[in-house]
Amino acid sequence: MKIKKILYGDNDYGFFTDINNKEIKKINTADIKYYSWLTIGRFNNANNHCAATTSTNLDIFFTKLNYLSDNDIFDEHHDLIGNGPVLWFANKTKKILKNKHIKLKNKTHFFNKINHIKENIDKGNISTLLLSEALFNWHWVICVGYVEMTNNETILIIVDNWHNTTRYYRPNIGSRFISTTSYFVA
Repeated sequence: MKIKKILYGDNDYGFFTDINNKEIKKINTADIKYYSWLTIGRFNNANNHCAATTSTNLDIFFTKLNYLSDNDIFDEHHDLIGNGPVLWFANKTKKILKNKHIKLKNKTHFFNKINHIKENIDKGNISTLLLSEALFNWHWVICVGYVEMTNNETILIIVDNWHNTTRYYRPNIGSRFISTTSYFVA
């Protein structure tokens, strides 16, 4: 049983919904208040498709769409990115958005680069995070903000792709950072 958990985990990435408001020193988010994020459960024609869902949500953010009535945008991303596991998809997302006349740039860092994420959020941009809960259990999420606590801990505000509302994530608690990619319009 222990080997299985090391290899596949228990699907607990460490995301949570509540934060103690009395311990908040600062909150900063990208302009996300009007977005309805797409979730993995909406698409039955795919498996392990958090990368394609993350890419679709990036499309929604940068094209300023806030309501989708069908799966066309997801299908466009899934057709190019495919099912997971997916280690990289930034160039494919940029290709799709270039066809929509949005020129994106990106920068990828490996491991725990909280300062890079915070700088990107401070500029009004968002980042994707690849997290590993176990050796063969990875998940892509979008970081849309951060909270600085009075004890100087930084908690990330994320879209986990399982819920259409934001969640919180303490870096490297419940899952490990593999990479972060920041996106911004060129």
